[in-house]
Amino acid sequence: MIYQSNRYDIRGNFINFIIAVLNELIKRIGNKNLTIKIPKSGKEGIPLKNGHMHNNAEIFVQLEGTTNFKFYNEVITLMPDELCIVPTILAHSEKGETIKGKFTNLVIMIEKKTLSFHIGKLNRDNMPYIYHIEGSAVPEDWNFFDYVMDICKYTWRDYQESIEASHSLLKSLLHIMLVFVKENAPFHFSPNEKIEKCKRIIFCNIHDYKLSVKFIAHQLNLSPDYLSNYYKKKTGESLIDYINRRRLEKAVYFLENSTMNVSEISYECGYRNPGYFTRLFKRKFDKTPKEYRNEL
Repeated sequence: MIYQSNRYDIRGNFINFIIAVLNELIKRIGNKNLTIKIPKSGKEGIPLKNGHMHNNAEIFVQLEGTTNFKFYNEVITLMPDELCIVPTILAHSEKGETIKGKFTNLVIMIEKKTLSFHIGKLNRDNMPYIYHIEGSAVPEDWNFFDYVMDICKYTWRDYQESIEASHSLLKSLLHIMLVFVKENAPFHFSPNEKIEKCKRIIFCNIHDYKLSVKFIAHQLNLSPDYLSNYYKKKTGESLIDYINRRRLEKAVYFLENSTMNVSEISYECGYRNPGYFTRLFKRKFDKTPKEYRNEL
């Protein structure tokens, strides 16, 4: 098995845990002993009821239990020791199930400028939540994002040579990640641990309308008032303003890279009220989302 929970203190030695998993994945690809699942193309940018989409790509490595992914036109079940790549702006939902009472997955989230690794566990509703997360800003010469999208494109061509090419690219990507992790650990987005954790929680939950100061404070075991005041004091920006700024950055990505209408983009960015979303967008960019897209 790639992972056994009794062998690792994940939080205590997370970097070594990541290195061990990456090495095992590389070994299994080389031995042609890794099941790789990638959802079908053609539904990017189309919303899914009770689902969400990201402006980043994700690699899921199932370590214990199973994860059931629902996409627009297919369902994928990820078993232990299997890997799934979810490309950018592909809507999906996730639900986990334990095997012998255990569930653990490793999720690698890849943006143009950031790379993060988090461990997923299950809550009482069998929904995955972030148990531990670490990440880093990524210089331009480490092009993880394009690698992942090329892997998906070769897989979608669906003939033997292209699938073999996608597996070779994945192996190369994991090797490069391994080098990056070893050269850049420990990971830090901010010199302040509380601020760093706060930003990673926002990054992973930016699509959820329930994301709030109260939600983040609960994750960090802090009071909302303390967290709000602390964040403002340390960064000079209110926590609410930071959440809205990240949501609007995501909205710009969807306006530029999808055909979703304004209401759909509003929901995908965590706003339940499209009118409120439009007002915030215009306040920041001096134009409505529709006007922004028309000028592209």
